[in-house]
Amino acid sequence: MSHSVENKFSLVRKRDGRLLPFDQNRITHAILRAMQASQEGDLAHDPSRVSDKVVAELNQQYPATHIPQVEEIQDLVEETLILMEFAKTAKAYILYRHKRAQIREKAKAVPEKVKQLATESKSFFSNALAEFIYYRTYSRWLEEENRRETWLETVERYMAFMKEKLGERLSSAEYQEIHQAILQQQIMPSMRLLWSAGKAARVNNITAYNCSFIAPTQLQDLGEILYLLMSGVGVGFSVESQNVQQLPIIQRQTGEILPTYKVGDSKEDWGDALKAGLQAWYDGKDIRFDYSEVRPAGSRLHTMGGRSAGPEPLQALLDYGRAKILSAQGKRLRNIDVHDLICKIGAVVEMGGVRRAALISLSDADDEEMRQAKSGHFYINHPQRAMANNSAVYETKPKATDFLREWLALAQGGTGERGLFNRGGLKTQLPERRWPGFEPYWSTSGTNPCVTGDTWVLTDQGPAQVKKLINQSFNPAVNGKAYSSEGFFKTGNKKIFEVETKKGYKLKATKNHQVRTVDYESRKIQKTSWKELCKLSKGDRIVLHNHSDYEWEGAGDFREGWLVGNLLGDGNIEKTGKANLDYWGNTKEAMANQALNLVHETVGARADLAGHTMETGVIRVQSVNLGKRAQELGLVNRQKLISEKIEETSSDFHIGFLQGWFDADGSVQGTQNKGVSIRLASSIYQNLQAAQRMLARLGIISTIYKNRRSAGKRMLPNGKGGFSEYECNPDNELIISGANITRFNFRIGFSDPEKQSKLNQKLADYNRDLNRERFSDEIVSIRQVGHEDVYDCQVPGVNAFDGNGIMLHNCGEIILRNKQFCNLSEVVARPEDTEEALLDKIRIASILGTYQSTLTDFPYLSPEWNKNCEEEHLLGVSITGQWDNPVVRDSQILNKLRHQAIATNRIYAKRLGINESTAVTCVKPSGTVSQLVDAASGMHPRYAPYYLRRVRISAQDPLFIMLKEQKFPYHPEVGQDETTASTFVLEFPVCAPEGSITRADLNGIEQLEYWKMVKENYTEHNPSVTISVVEEEWIAVANWLYNYWDILGGLSFLPRTEAVYQLAPFEEITAEEYQRRVAELPKTDFSHIVIYEKEDTTRGAKELACSGSGCEIDPEEGSLIGGAPHRYP
Repeated sequence: MSHSVENKFSLVRKRDGRLLPFDQNRITHAILRAMQASQEGDLAHDPSRVSDKVVAELNQQYPATHIPQVEEIQDLVEETLILMEFAKTAKAYILYRHKRAQIREKAKAVPEKVKQLATESKSFFSNALAEFIYYRTYSRWLEEENRRETWLETVERYMAFMKEKLGERLSSAEYQEIHQAILQQQIMPSMRLLWSAGKAARVNNITAYNCSFIAPTQLQDLGEILYLLMSGVGVGFSVESQNVQQLPIIQRQTGEILPTYKVGDSKEDWGDALKAGLQAWYDGKDIRFDYSEVRPAGSRLHTMGGRSAGPEPLQALLDYGRAKILSAQGKRLRNIDVHDLICKIGAVVEMGGVRRAALISLSDADDEEMRQAKSGHFYINHPQRAMANNSAVYETKPKATDFLREWLALAQGGTGERGLFNRGGLKTQLPERRWPGFEPYWSTSGTNPCVTGDTWVLTDQGPAQVKKLINQSFNPAVNGKAYSSEGFFKTGNKKIFEVETKKGYKLKATKNHQVRTVDYESRKIQKTSWKELCKLSKGDRIVLHNHSDYEWEGAGDFREGWLVGNLLGDGNIEKTGKANLDYWGNTKEAMANQALNLVHETVGARADLAGHTMETGVIRVQSVNLGKRAQELGLVNRQKLISEKIEETSSDFHIGFLQGWFDADGSVQGTQNKGVSIRLASSIYQNLQAAQRMLARLGIISTIYKNRRSAGKRMLPNGKGGFSEYECNPDNELIISGANITRFNFRIGFSDPEKQSKLNQKLADYNRDLNRERFSDEIVSIRQVGHEDVYDCQVPGVNAFDGNGIMLHNCGEIILRNKQFCNLSEVVARPEDTEEALLDKIRIASILGTYQSTLTDFPYLSPEWNKNCEEEHLLGVSITGQWDNPVVRDSQILNKLRHQAIATNRIYAKRLGINESTAVTCVKPSGTVSQLVDAASGMHPRYAPYYLRRVRISAQDPLFIMLKEQKFPYHPEVGQDETTASTFVLEFPVCAPEGSITRADLNGIEQLEYWKMVKENYTEHNPSVTISVVEEEWIAVANWLYNYWDILGGLSFLPRTEAVYQLAPFEEITAEEYQRRVAELPKTDFSHIVIYEKEDTTRGAKELACSGSGCEIDPEEGSLIGGAPHRYP
């Protein structure tokens, strides 16, 4: 039908909230049917005239931005019919509307079964917010009944899947106990599994897990990241140079176009398509894609729930990847490029409606591009970067200035990025019992890695060779800190390889012994990893120990050490055993007097002992007792070799010995231009090796040069005032340079005043910093040297030891495994919980975690995922509501809870036939879960005693339409009006339990001290928390962090602001306002959702599995409780 009036509206809102195109013909047809029923009017023209009048009236009453509602249009039709004197038609139209209303009311009837289930389920929710969160987030669509499930049915579905997996390995009583604990919200399982239990988890076990980690080093890893995100798992990833730079160089385009790739319609197909595209473009080829088999946008996703977004998101990803790779032909992608590509993967997953992607990105601390990744208008130029929260990785404690520079950027940025991640600290923070989880891995990979018996190990009682530590408990020193070990044990007689470095360090070990290697090194950053000896080659760099400032007990003191060192250099031992110390030159009197004094103080002598001057002018000090002591230490008259006993001495003896030797045979040489050095010459190479080891134990790195002067005849003093020709061995030289000179001067120095004065002058002349020591060295050779008895040990916690100054691994442990999942379960600490109640809850939560860790069928992923999960079976048993309950905040109680969790896992792992978990306890933020169970989130305090919790919701969401009709309070989103709003804001009043701690009760340092207490007494993983910091606390918090750097794993920080903005996610209210709002709340009946929802609109598939966050963030709002808008790891 033709119309004479132009309609200015594009949409109309149906009663169920749906928006449909405005179609005037539908109005005209309704009027035509009414006229046919009343037998009134000109059927060919009057229906159009009336509808034109209706549209003209709408145009006059409302602006073009208005979305007319069906009821508004129908009311206007009635009025217009009456005004145009079509009374009979108006009556027929009114009767038609009434009949349609009756049909709708009849359709609104809620089945009795659903009413009963919803009513009983309602009793488990403490407030309207909790019930709303459940129906919005965790309720799945029941296809056979065309409705959402209730809480009773959700828990039953989870339990049914658990029984399907475990069968009779648990008793009916145990199943019942677990069922009731979840139903009553005393404990919570993995919330991903609570949602996916059944077909989704059966097809894809990945959907049971909350978080994963991968360090991409090959192209297929990027396809796996896409698959993981599409499966609903949060992904942590590394774009550190040590990983990214293993990706191949991109070949230049050859012009070759591969056959068109037909993309399938599954997660696996999308992952394969991404891998195919990346590989083609890396190889210098091009490829086109056929998306015809991908289901169109809006199609149902029956297994995972939700709707398909069609092929457009994947196409956008592939186009982006192609452009990124082709722009770097002939080069490798930069770290920021790989970061952007992974963020784009997350963005298209979110575009696809599968889930809200959660990403954490780890980057080198000195990566300036990553530091600036979210600066300026990144949300315009690089919008995908909003998908990931970024943290800088530290392998060692940074300099104070470097730390403050990063801290200032974090504090000023207002977003908490980049965060600080102390990977180095994790090496000493693992649970001691973690080794059993690794034992099966090592036993199936071959024989244990081992070292030879003559390997020197530094302990807190002095250096010792491995052969003297067999079955003997000792405390090895690792980077200047002592740990505990039960001793070395023999592992057999095996083929041995010797590694020699450029500086002269040597090591003998089996081919599979792990050595700490340098993967990446810049002026400020050093990235390291463990590698088996057989995978090392000439040119690789290995890590040396840093024992700066370390001191240890043991035999001997400084004075005795000086005498023996000086005797080694400028003395001799007669056949009679008498020791002679000879001095000449400008300082001979001072040095002889020092020697005399030390002899009297240490080994003793006649009171009249004095040095005598020989005909040559040399002053000689003789001591029988010194000769005896030297021989006891293995220094004999035939050849002066440094013995094992000399090395098996205290740090004081080491310092004295080295000073005495350098006083005799050392020198200060060079200039600032050519480089200053301290040198020690000896014809006995073995002695310089011992000196190098002794220096390294004091934090001083040196280099040995062989054959600086070749063997032959040389003119030397003959002891008679002249010179004679002597046959000499080759001369070798040990050289100390760079910052090691300063360390030598500080820890050892010279007692020879002339040499010390020269050293002081050289250092004073420097007008720039000396080159910093990186404590690493380059391999120059690896060769097989036969077979020997070999030994190994265990050093729980750090899993390393000092072997001849080189960083060596013990039997085996992987601290952070690439390609691994972790599952979560949770205790809900209620205000009234006692110690006994908490212990019971932790037991049940640990049973759940142990069961969940058995879900290791990952058919699409590379085998490492399954292997790592089955070896470690990581659990994350968390406690939420900590600031609601004073009992759980007691350190002794937390210790008991940790032991209960570990013991329970041990019992049930055995029953289920799996490995014990290598780490069990954690604390997670628990944002959405805490709202479901009405508890303080993890170890975060409540927002306030009374507050409004606001939640955003789509105008078309059936839950909103239902609540709106039940008169629940809401507002249109800021900047929108009620008639046109696409988003509305629901308001829920919340009351914290009496006695709860709120954010105003804790300052930044108090939050940190509590975090430290929980970490030390409960968690085996890192407790996750965001510290809110007020403006005047930033300096104090920085000082606390730097002082406790060694225990830090990962922490988040955000500025706390008291600013109030319109419709904020949280708003503090008074007790009176809370009471008023609760009294005014309508009684909500969520069973009525069946009236408004005729097809699956649930959003569980989109929920964040792991928010990737240590802070309290509402996924809908993107805002921190009490802080700035932020998403953070």
